[in-house]
Parts: sequence; C-alpha cells; structure tokens
Amino acid sequence: MSRQLAENLAGSVSKGSRVVVAGRLRTDRWETPEGEKRSRMVLDVDDVGASMTFATVTITRTTRPVPPRETAPDDPGATASPVRPAAPVDGGKGEGPSADPPF
Repeated sequence: MSRQLAENLAGSVSKGSRVVVAGRLRTDRWETPEGEKRSRMVLDVDDVGASMTFATVTITRTTRPVPPRETAPDDPGATASPVRPAAPVDGGKGEGPSADPPF
C-alpha cells in the first residue's frame, strides 16, 4: 500500500467502517529457530474503497503538488516542435493529392 493511499484511507474511514479492497493475496511461510513451521496470509493492497451497502459516500479529491517534469538532455524528442509539419499536397511523388497518410 502506498503512503498516499494509507494517508487517504486514515482520513476517510474509522474503525468498523466497511471497505472493499483490491489487491493480491499471498502466503508467507517460514521456519522458527526452534524448527516450527509458520505461515501467514498477506494482502498486498492496490486500492481501497468504501462499501456502499450500508452507507453513502462523498468523494473529495486530494490535492498534492506535482513535481516539475524534467527532460533528459540526450532525449532527441526534447527539442521536437509540438506542431506537426503539413504533408505535401502531392505526397512527395509528383502526382496529385495523395491518399497515403503522412506517417
């Protein structure tokens, strides 16, 4: 479970609240120093939602700062123009309008 998910969950539900959890269930197995075999079930949580069988929910989006996006200096697309060049009218073949796409 991510830190953000845990913080949102702690601020949204209380003890006894019914929730729906999505994730993967796995079994951890180990042996104690005394030779006893032990196991436990672990749920790796991806998402949690409130169960609406016996409750209503109001959704409030959290706000968090978005870090600035950096472009790698060796990225050839970093200097590419955001405007796509127009395709030649004759498709570059010396013929009339081309039915071929420009890519």
